[in-house]
Amino acid sequence: MNTLTFLENERDTVLNVIEDNCKAANNSFLYYLHERDVFDIEAFTKLLDCINVLEEKQEDMLEQLYFIQNETLKHIIYHFDPNDMSRITNLPDDYWDYLLDLENTIGNFKRMYFGDNHEQ
Repeated sequence: MNTLTFLENERDTVLNVIEDNCKAANNSFLYYLHERDVFDIEAFTKLLDCINVLEEKQEDMLEQLYFIQNETLKHIIYHFDPNDMSRITNLPDDYWDYLLDLENTIGNFKRMYFGDNHEQ
């Protein structure tokens, strides 16, 4: 069974993955990025899979997704800041593609449940 199929059947797991990323909880994508300075592609893919199967029209869910997106952007910006000690040890050369995937996935969720006119 692939990850997406598993996640479609596990609503609580999906919500937990989102919440864990907001808290940078152990083994979440933001945990690896913030605590370990590692861009964990597997954890990133799991996060995107969870966003793709969300079936919640909750304002706070959109806020959580924007928080995750903003924190991801901040860490990548810090990586390139010569005055910051933070360095992502394995930032992919095509990191921009990952950022676009995250942006598009969150944007799809927003349009599906809130329409194109929802304020950010």
